[in-house]
Amino acid sequence: MLKLQRLIQEARIVGKIELQGGKKDDRGGSSSGKVSQSDLKELEKVLDKLFATVKIDVEFTRHFLDRVNDPRNKKQITIEELRSLFQKTYQKYKDRLVKMGPDTEAVLNDLQTDINTPFALVWDKKNNELDLVAKTTMRKKDFKTSNVKLKV
Repeated sequence: MLKLQRLIQEARIVGKIELQGGKKDDRGGSSSGKVSQSDLKELEKVLDKLFATVKIDVEFTRHFLDRVNDPRNKKQITIEELRSLFQKTYQKYKDRLVKMGPDTEAVLNDLQTDINTPFALVWDKKNNELDLVAKTTMRKKDFKTSNVKLKV
């Protein structure tokens, strides 16, 4: 239990990522407001540690980075919001994710921020674990999908 608390604390810290150029932004993103590739890499490292307890590796696609900074979101999606989405998902659905198994697609749905993140679970033979591949993300109030929604 103590290890889990430490991992969750690390996940909270990722909201204050050191950015390129040495600047820090407490809002959880670059000073321009956009999420950078290095911001996502840092978030991925923290999430990998958190989800390692259930043998799940978190990955973000290139499209995810493009879409997180898309103006259609109206309000910029921040690293802090993404961290919170995945942390709440871990706390509520970690066992269900493992039971869903490979070749499953679903959507993480944050009811507070209206962020929706479609993902696929893929078996990684090399590392003998599930990869949770976040395909894209968007801020949309009434997101429609035929896939399962994991609401947090």
